[in-house]
Amino acid sequence: MGKALKVSIIITVLDSHEVVKRQLLYLNNMPLPDDVEVILVDDGSKPVIEVPDVEFPLILHKTNNYEPWTEHIARHVGVLISSGEYLVCVDIDHIITKDLLEAVINTNCDVMKFRRRFGILNKYGQLKKDRATVIEYGAIADRVNRRGTKISPPGNCYMIRKDLYYSVVDNGKRFWHSLRKMEEQGRLTMCKTDDRPLIYAFPIGRYCGDTDADSLNLFHRLSRKMNAYKEAEKYAGAR
Repeated sequence: MGKALKVSIIITVLDSHEVVKRQLLYLNNMPLPDDVEVILVDDGSKPVIEVPDVEFPLILHKTNNYEPWTEHIARHVGVLISSGEYLVCVDIDHIITKDLLEAVINTNCDVMKFRRRFGILNKYGQLKKDRATVIEYGAIADRVNRRGTKISPPGNCYMIRKDLYYSVVDNGKRFWHSLRKMEEQGRLTMCKTDDRPLIYAFPIGRYCGDTDADSLNLFHRLSRKMNAYKEAEKYAGAR
């Protein structure tokens, strides 16, 4: 493991090769602050993810795991090989900004959720967030025209102090419940809602009219409907 850094960005990915290219181009052009690294965890892509040379610390880890819906395991592997004091955990369809990273670097909080808006990365690695573009990429026009590009905060994209992550990661679906309990006990500080930075998300899934919506075929082809069905079966059987 290399020198200790301030922030490790953990990105899990399955297939989505074109989006990986756009994300790395975007991050390279940002550019990232000096004390930030990116851990890209390829969780069984076919073909495997390959990355170009970039001007920031980047680790590509291939899990060689071809079981479906194991992104939580892949994320944990990314944490284990990371060097940062703080973790920024995101999915490949979410777009971090420099403002978000500066908020993380300068925060006194232990945990931070993000506000979220629709946004996309074009083939040049440029962030676009205007209404016409997000509609072109699959957002429902009527919804965007009535309500704008705001969408609910993501539960699986967040910042957390790494030592704190290790204390709650085994709690599974009670991850956030455990963190809120610790906050009530005065054992950690969560970022206030008004201070949360923005993160952007490609318009796919339920916000585009169907759980599996991906109008431009940029992401993996696993069915979220089937994953939800299997999760419901598993927890029903555990009762």
